[in-house]
This record gives sequence, C-alpha cells and structure tokens, in this order.
Amino acid sequence: MDKTSDPATGVVAEGTKHVIYVYEKDATPEVKKGNVDVTYVAEDGTVLEATSDVVKDGEIGSDYTTTEKKF
Repeated sequence: MDKTSDPATGVVAEGTKHVIYVYEKDATPEVKKGNVDVTYVAEDGTVLEATSDVVKDGEIGSDYTTTEKKF
C-alpha cells in the first residue's frame, strides 16, 4: 500500500477516502535465447543444401557445432 493511502478496511466517513495499492513489476528477468542455422552454398551462389537449424532457442553462451560437407 502507498504511504499516503487510507486503510484497506474502515468506516465510511464524510469526504473521500483514497485507498491506494502499489504494485511492483515482476522481477523475473527475460531469458534471452539465440538461434544458429547453416546453409551450404557453392561459389556461384547455388544453394547445395537448404538452410537447416543447428540450435533453436538455445541458451546464450552455449556451444554449437556445424559440419563441413563434401559436395
């Protein structure tokens, strides 16, 4: 409750009473995530293999590995 608030319960009296509730924002931090994908492309720009996900919604700072392929 706000410091200037009237009590949450009481007796109605002449005039206006102001009951003020104060809320804090949830302190839970936003969990940031990252994505990694891989696409295999020839020197002339031809896509050799479509883009595929390596990591989807991964934890920031975690490791990932891709594989070089022979075409």
